[in-house]
Amino acid sequence: MKVLSFCSGGEEDESTL
Repeated sequence: MKVLSFCSGGEEDESTL
C-alpha cells in the first residue's frame, strides 16, 4: 500500500508497520 508509504519510511509495504 502506497498509502502507508509516508509512515513506513518510504516503503510500499503495510507489513513494515
